[in-house]
Amino acid sequence: MAAVLEDGKLRLSGYVGDYYYEDGFTAADVARALSQIADDADLAVHINSGGGVAWEGAAIHAILVARGGTTDVVVEGVAASAASLIAMAGETVTMSAGAVLMIHDPSMLTIGDSAEHSKTIEMLEALASSYARIYAAKSGKSAEDCRAIMKAERWFNPQQAVDEGFADETTEIRGEAVAAFPYQAYAHAPKRLRTPSTKGAIHDGQGTGGRSGRQSRRARSPDEDRQGRG
Repeated sequence: MAAVLEDGKLRLSGYVGDYYYEDGFTAADVARALSQIADDADLAVHINSGGGVAWEGAAIHAILVARGGTTDVVVEGVAASAASLIAMAGETVTMSAGAVLMIHDPSMLTIGDSAEHSKTIEMLEALASSYARIYAAKSGKSAEDCRAIMKAERWFNPQQAVDEGFADETTEIRGEAVAAFPYQAYAHAPKRLRTPSTKGAIHDGQGTGGRSGRQSRRARSPDEDRQGRG
């Protein structure tokens, strides 16, 4: 589990969701960690994650938004795909020096006939619309504008994230090293992230969850498998 609560700080690092042997965190992990503090207590959430499962990110975002206390977010290293959605739960979002924020459309792998693929399209459109509304609520942009950003797969440095409304401030304090992750799976990942330099890179999902018979379907956050990725 990579959801650690200590001294009023919740650190979320690694893969978003439960993916076999990968180190990461789930909505259940977050809820369990938060049970250690009062609901109305102030909380700082520190994120360093390349993303993971789309609806797991949505569930974590919902948990954080529902808290009674003030919840602030600090992006350390990277908040990509599903992790960027979680970051939007912050009343304030602070980008550490050198950190990056990535927003894109969800994707997933489907195996089956045309009917199965049609179901996947419907599911992805519903997820993307929900994500766009959350990005819009934080940034002040329209949901349509946010969806356009998602489709383009945009990567933001600290100042760009602030300028676009997805973050509130930057800091000169350099955050943690970017979380290990197969960033080359993303269409427009910065070159410095596409070049493997960290051992044990987190596999952002090759298959998708919810497997049954003819289909293997798991909403990749805006970030999982490029064979049909989110």
